Amino acid sequence: MLSVEERKELRRKNCYTFKQIYDFFSQFYTITTRNVDSIIDERKWNLHRSDIDFTLKSYGEEKLVTDFFAITWSGGWDYKRRAIHLEWLAYDEVKNERSFFR
Repeated sequence: MLSVEERKELRRKNCYTFKQIYDFFSQFYTITTRNVDSIIDERKWNLHRSDIDFTLKSYGEEKLVTDFFAITWSGGWDYKRRAIHLEWLAYDEVKNERSFFR
């Protein structure tokens, strides 16, 4: 089983900061951002001239994004929208350790 320090090190190695993700998308889109008032660091982003909204969450003091939710409104109605949810997890298995976005 991974210790807390080992999990933190894996997160530092595998996750991006809010700024890194923002810098990437801002090359292609103008982005409107807002922070959600909650215990965790949750940010909502809207890409201008696109139909995509993001919700990004960080649970640590290092501002590493461990939860990424993207939704497209191109279908117009709620039941026609498409979404993807990426979540970083670190866990142990009997044979080996894995760290991935799922």
